[in-house]
Amino acid sequence: MNAFNLFLLILASATHVLVPSVAPRELVITIERKASGPKCQMGYLIVDGAARLYTLELPDGNNAPFVSSIPAGEYSAQINKLHNDRGLHWRIELLGVRGRDRVQIHIGNEAVFKDTKGCILVGKDVDRRSECRITRSAEALADLKKMIDDRLDDPVDPPTGIRVVIKDVQ
Repeated sequence: MNAFNLFLLILASATHVLVPSVAPRELVITIERKASGPKCQMGYLIVDGAARLYTLELPDGNNAPFVSSIPAGEYSAQINKLHNDRGLHWRIELLGVRGRDRVQIHIGNEAVFKDTKGCILVGKDVDRRSECRITRSAEALADLKKMIDDRLDDPVDPPTGIRVVIKDVQ
């Protein structure tokens, strides 16, 4: 075998070894709105197809800031760590929401007048004694943070970004 053929053989072998076959992917958070009423919407939050939490939002009000949920659709997102006098607050902030800014997934138990001005609240349970209320929100956000941190720190297949998909599936 001459040097040129040896070079071609090595090049062909290296090409098969060095070319990655897996395309980079985003971490996908899906919110499925399952129930909607005059005071709120409730549903599930799913991370990469698993790990369901409950969600609570304001009702659909044509995307009016501070009084309405955001439209169903796909949004880029980022982790937002806010500092205030009570410490660090970890949230997921949706980007590119038409006519809105600072729409976030965060802690809160009630949609009516209290914990949200158009954001998405997460909880571990639904309060069946009260309309438009979820419970154990701090636990739910801690679980969500761990799920996302585990994916972002994955040494083999880390996501390239975060995408939030909101679906009306009532």
